[in-house]
Amino acid sequence: MTDPESPVSWETFGENSIDYNPLFETTLDFETRDDAFNWANKVAFENGFALVKANNGAKNRKKNGLLASYFRCKRHGLPNRSDDLEMPRRSQKCSCKFRIRAVQNFVSKNDQVTTVWNIVTFEGGGLHNHNVAVYKDGDRHFARLDAEEKTFVRQQTMVGVLPRDIKNALHLKTLEKPQPSSTQLYNETRKIRKEVRGERNTAQQMLALAVEAKYVHWHEINSETKEISHIFMAYPDSVKLFRAYPYVVIMDSTYKINTYKNPLIEMVGVTPTGSSFLIACSMIPTESEENYKWLLKKSPSVFVTDRELSLINALDSLFPGVDHLLCRWHVNKAINGKAL
Repeated sequence: MTDPESPVSWETFGENSIDYNPLFETTLDFETRDDAFNWANKVAFENGFALVKANNGAKNRKKNGLLASYFRCKRHGLPNRSDDLEMPRRSQKCSCKFRIRAVQNFVSKNDQVTTVWNIVTFEGGGLHNHNVAVYKDGDRHFARLDAEEKTFVRQQTMVGVLPRDIKNALHLKTLEKPQPSSTQLYNETRKIRKEVRGERNTAQQMLALAVEAKYVHWHEINSETKEISHIFMAYPDSVKLFRAYPYVVIMDSTYKINTYKNPLIEMVGVTPTGSSFLIACSMIPTESEENYKWLLKKSPSVFVTDRELSLINALDSLFPGVDHLLCRWHVNKAINGKAL
C-alpha cells in the first residue's frame, strides 16, 4: 500500500490497496449483533486491522423495523489533536473508510420465525487508506489486555511481582495470543497501584505501609519545601538479627538511580556463619558528613565501607573506638582500574 503520510488522495490510495470485502462475505447467521461483531473482528485481527461498532444500532433502523449497524475500521474518523507541546501524541485515526454492515433479518427455524444478524459488504467499502499491522506483538489494538489477563496482572502486582516478570509470566500463560508491550504492562500496574493508595501520594503511601508492617522508621521534612528530606527504614526481623549480631556493618550507597535522584544507603550485617542480611536502608539528600551522622544511630564493632570520605569522617566522629575496614571488592576494583 501507499504510505498514508503521503499527500495522495484517499481515492488514489484506495484504488491501489487490497479489497478486503471477500474476507467478510459469509452466509452465517448470528444470534446477536455482538456475535456478528466478534466474528468480523476475529477475521479483521487475522488480517492486521481492528473494527469498532460505529453506533448502538438504535439510530439506524430499516423501514420494516429491523436494526442495522456499521462495523468500521478502528482508524476511521479525524485524527485527534494533542495540545500537550511537551508530550505530543500521534493519533491513530486517519479517516479510513473501510466498513461493513450487520443487518437483522427474519428467518424460519423449527416452524418459528426468529431474527438473526447477517454481515453485508459494500462495493468500495473494503479498502483501507493505511497499512495493516504485520507484527501484532506490542500493538495496542491486538495485544491489549483482556479481562482475564488484567485479573492476573492485578494478582501479581498485589504480591509485589515486578512488571517485567509479570510480562514474562503472561507470555508463558498466553503463547497463542499477541503479547502486550512493556508500556501496556507498566500502565496497567501503575493504574492498580493508584487505585490501591487512593488519595495518598507516594510518600504518604510509603509511610502508611511502613506503619502497617511495623517497620522501625523515622524521617525528617524540609521546612521550606515541605518534602521528606531524610528517611530511615528497617524491617522488624532485620532489627532482631542486628541485635543478635551487631559486630559488622557493611555500608554502601546507590548513585542516583531512583526517581528522586537521591543516594540510597544500604546497611548489611553478617552472621557468624558468614551469611549476610539487610539491616536497614535510608535515603538522604546528599552524601555529606552531616547526613551520614543523621543516619548512624547504633555502635557496632566493625564498619566496612568503600572510600567515601564523608562517610568515613562521620564514622570517625561518632564512633571513634570502632574499627573501620575498606571493602575488598572496592579495593580490587580500584587496583584493576589503576593497573590497566
